Amino acid sequence: MRTGHVLSAEYGKAKVDEGLPQVNVAYFLDRKRGYQFMCMAQNRNCNTIYGLKFKGKPFEKSRNEYFLYLYYNEGDVAMLAAAKQDSIEYISKHLAGKNDDKRRIRNTYEKMINIAVDEDDVITESSIRYEYLDKYRKECGYFWII
Repeated sequence: MRTGHVLSAEYGKAKVDEGLPQVNVAYFLDRKRGYQFMCMAQNRNCNTIYGLKFKGKPFEKSRNEYFLYLYYNEGDVAMLAAAKQDSIEYISKHLAGKNDDKRRIRNTYEKMINIAVDEDDVITESSIRYEYLDKYRKECGYFWII
């Protein structure tokens, strides 16, 4: 297949349908724009997934570089963000009255929940940090494979 700047595209279908969730993938080579590899996939839920292949270190302390595949699935964002918000709301709702004299609860949840304690380190009130949820939503939908 040859179209515009895309030099090569490959696609195919599973030889054996095992009844597993399927992801249809197309690989593109576009050297003119600087992409060595670009992937677009569509899963059975009709969510389009976009991705890139590049060489890099998967972790800051990694010694070697590997081919990394970074994907973005827009269809997962709303579901993941809603699940995270439900979880934080549940936790926040059940914190009042808990003793936190060793700060374990605050150390665990203070990034996502405002926690107020009295002089005896008993939690008196809590509320969600919506800036945490906003940041989470912006980072949602990305996943990568080495």
